[in-house]
Amino acid sequence: MKGPCMCGATDCRSCGPAQGYRCCSVCGKAPEDCEHIDLDTGELTEAGAAAQAKWEAAESARIDAEIEERREGARLAADFWEEACRHAD
Repeated sequence: MKGPCMCGATDCRSCGPAQGYRCCSVCGKAPEDCEHIDLDTGELTEAGAAAQAKWEAAESARIDAEIEERREGARLAADFWEEACRHAD
Protein backbone atom coordinates (compact mmCIF):
# COMPACT_ATOMS: atom_id res chain seq x y z
CA MET A 1 0.00 0.00 0.00
CA LYS A 2 1.31 3.45 -0.84
CA GLY A 3 0.48 6.65 0.95
CA PRO A 4 -1.27 7.25 4.24
CA CYS A 5 -3.50 4.46 5.52
CA MET A 6 -6.34 6.86 6.52
CA CYS A 7 -7.41 4.68 9.46
CA GLY A 8 -8.55 7.86 11.18
CA ALA A 9 -6.49 7.52 14.34
CA THR A 10 -5.04 10.88 15.37
CA ASP A 11 -1.89 9.20 16.69
CA CYS A 12 -1.30 7.04 13.60
CA ARG A 13 2.23 7.59 12.26
CA SER A 14 1.00 6.98 8.74
CA CYS A 15 -2.21 8.95 8.38
CA GLY A 16 -2.16 11.26 11.41
CA PRO A 17 -0.09 13.93 9.62
CA ALA A 18 -2.25 13.58 6.49
CA GLN A 19 -5.27 14.47 8.62
CA GLY A 20 -3.49 17.54 9.97
CA TYR A 21 -2.27 15.98 13.18
CA ARG A 22 1.38 16.21 14.12
CA CYS A 23 3.14 13.08 15.37
CA CYS A 24 6.57 12.74 16.97
CA SER A 25 9.06 11.18 14.56
CA VAL A 26 10.63 9.27 17.46
CA CYS A 27 7.69 7.76 19.36
CA GLY A 28 4.69 8.54 17.13
CA LYS A 29 2.74 10.28 19.89
CA ALA A 30 1.03 13.64 19.62
CA PRO A 31 3.35 16.49 20.72
CA GLU A 32 1.41 17.14 23.93
CA ASP A 33 1.85 13.48 24.96
CA CYS A 34 5.49 13.23 23.94
CA GLU A 35 8.73 13.89 25.76
CA HIS A 36 10.72 14.35 22.55
CA ILE A 37 9.06 17.56 21.29
CA ASP A 38 9.43 21.02 22.82
CA LEU A 39 5.88 22.37 22.91
CA ASP A 40 7.09 25.98 22.73
CA THR A 41 9.07 25.52 19.50
CA GLY A 42 7.46 22.40 18.04
CA GLU A 43 10.95 21.02 17.41
CA LEU A 44 12.64 17.93 18.78
CA THR A 45 14.30 18.39 22.14
CA GLU A 46 17.98 17.53 22.52
CA ALA A 47 16.99 14.10 23.86
CA GLY A 48 14.51 13.70 21.01
CA ALA A 49 17.13 14.57 18.41
CA ALA A 50 19.53 12.07 20.01
CA ALA A 51 16.82 9.37 19.99
CA GLN A 52 16.06 10.15 16.33
CA ALA A 53 19.76 9.96 15.42
CA LYS A 54 20.09 6.64 17.28
CA TRP A 55 17.08 5.21 15.43
CA GLU A 56 18.42 6.43 12.06
CA ALA A 57 21.83 4.83 12.73
CA ALA A 58 20.20 1.52 13.73
CA GLU A 59 17.95 1.58 10.67
CA SER A 60 20.90 2.33 8.41
CA ALA A 61 22.87 -0.56 9.93
CA ARG A 62 19.86 -2.89 9.50
CA ILE A 63 19.50 -1.92 5.83
CA ASP A 64 23.25 -2.32 5.21
CA ALA A 65 23.15 -5.80 6.79
CA GLU A 66 20.17 -6.78 4.65
CA ILE A 67 21.91 -5.56 1.49
CA GLU A 68 25.05 -7.52 2.38
CA GLU A 69 22.98 -10.63 3.10
CA ARG A 70 21.36 -10.37 -0.32
CA ARG A 71 24.72 -9.83 -2.00
CA GLU A 72 26.11 -12.89 -0.24
CA GLY A 73 23.12 -14.91 -1.43
CA ALA A 74 23.70 -13.74 -4.98
CA ARG A 75 27.41 -14.64 -4.72
CA LEU A 76 26.56 -18.13 -3.42
CA ALA A 77 24.04 -18.66 -6.23
CA ALA A 78 26.55 -17.51 -8.84
CA ASP A 79 29.23 -19.80 -7.39
CA PHE A 80 26.78 -22.71 -7.38
CA TRP A 81 25.82 -22.23 -11.03
CA GLU A 82 29.41 -21.69 -12.09
CA GLU A 83 30.37 -24.98 -10.44
CA ALA A 84 27.32 -26.76 -11.90
CA CYS A 85 28.19 -25.53 -15.40
CA ARG A 86 31.76 -26.77 -15.03
CA HIS A 87 30.52 -30.27 -14.20
CA ALA A 88 27.98 -30.21 -17.04
CA ASP A 89 30.75 -29.94 -19.66
